[in-house]
Amino acid sequence: MRDDQITELIDLMRRTMRGVKQRMYQELREYDLTVPQMWVLRTLHLEGIHSLAELSRKVGMSTSTASGIIDRLVRMGLVDRRRDEADRRVVWLQLSEKGRSLVERVPALHFDYFRSLLEKMPEEDAEGLIRHLRTLLSIIEEETRQ
Repeated sequence: MRDDQITELIDLMRRTMRGVKQRMYQELREYDLTVPQMWVLRTLHLEGIHSLAELSRKVGMSTSTASGIIDRLVRMGLVDRRRDEADRRVVWLQLSEKGRSLVERVPALHFDYFRSLLEKMPEEDAEGLIRHLRTLLSIIEEETRQ
């Protein structure tokens, strides 16, 4: 690959990610939410009830970070905590009714948001992008293993 191609590819990837993030931040700001809160809400919406340890693993956060986020979401009325009947040490987390309603209203909280953007791309372009991103991801993963 030529230097000018590499430079353009890096610039396009950076600008694409920045554009997606800016759009997401803009939408979340309207609902007084942060991106980490979005990941927690989205995970609970898609996968249902989780323990704090499970949830923190799923969203790629430390348990203490996830705990602080959950505290804020509970105060906002978006997440409910429920103690396990059999083992009182275990606390289950789930979306509250208010949280479910919010997720349904905010496109950035579900994958339909990204779907609506990607559906505007011609199918053959999407197929090429998928193929090329798989190749790039394989290279990145191979480098990470070394």
